[in-house]
Amino acid sequence: MNSTPVFMAHGSGDPMIPIALGRAAYEQVAALGLLAEWHEYPMPHAVCPQEIRDIGHWLTGVFDLPAQ
Repeated sequence: MNSTPVFMAHGSGDPMIPIALGRAAYEQVAALGLLAEWHEYPMPHAVCPQEIRDIGHWLTGVFDLPAQ
């Protein structure tokens, strides 16, 4: 297994890229053996505060940093 961690996220209301394509990309990355995480958020093609928090928690875990 490849130890490269990957954070993947997608908005459920994304009008530009169908969420099915995001999920398919995640499945392909995971099938390669990468440590991938999939997250969905109720947002369009954007970034939301919850996603930013989740990325922060994910990075804290990936780099084994003390929680803030």
